[in-house]
Amino acid sequence: MGSGAMREMAPLKIAVWARDPSRAGGLASGLAGAGFSCLVISDDVAASGLAEEGVSLVVADPDAPPFRPDAESLVRWIGQERNLSLILLLNEPVMESRGLDTADDFVVKPFHVSELAVRIRRVLRSTQLAGRGARIEFGDLAIDTDACQVFLGRRALDLTFMEYELLKFLAENPGKVFTREALLRNVWGYDYYGGERTVDVHIRRLRSKLEVGDDTYIETVRGQGYRFRRG
Repeated sequence: MGSGAMREMAPLKIAVWARDPSRAGGLASGLAGAGFSCLVISDDVAASGLAEEGVSLVVADPDAPPFRPDAESLVRWIGQERNLSLILLLNEPVMESRGLDTADDFVVKPFHVSELAVRIRRVLRSTQLAGRGARIEFGDLAIDTDACQVFLGRRALDLTFMEYELLKFLAENPGKVFTREALLRNVWGYDYYGGERTVDVHIRRLRSKLEVGDDTYIETVRGQGYRFRRG
């Protein structure tokens, strides 16, 4: 992808959501240095106003005190109902136990602002710039890489950005075993501070959405890693 696409994304407005003004302001300042226009909000700001403010993506910090429990429902609402992308800042990569699995991606603390900037650009790129690719099919599973959509039979699956990227990578290399380190390097594309547990979390979430009955698409190879079944 050329540099022109990156320049298109720089003016997009990012909402930084945290109740601690200094924490949110510091993060917004760092993202501004990376070329983003930022809006600092708190959890009592109506999410319905974000789109009207021209926001394209929300960076939310639900682990930062005193973030109220009802913030989870608002985060879920953003992910499910609004045309907004969502990246979460978490103390540990266990989103499904918190009911926050609607996020497009998440970053585990501590992190560098440059890592977050890369993730923001990748999420925005996936939602705005459709890639040119082929349709990958294995049995009832179909991956439309032009539309960045996955279908199981006639049912469209609700995958986050990184779940989609991970599934597509594995499906493009059927039968090949990848270690967790290799998946981090090839799918995430840079050194990831969250560690190899991130891969296990995404694999577990993918399986919960993909596997019906005895159908298994992603296999665990004990002591090695994961692979996509050829059939």
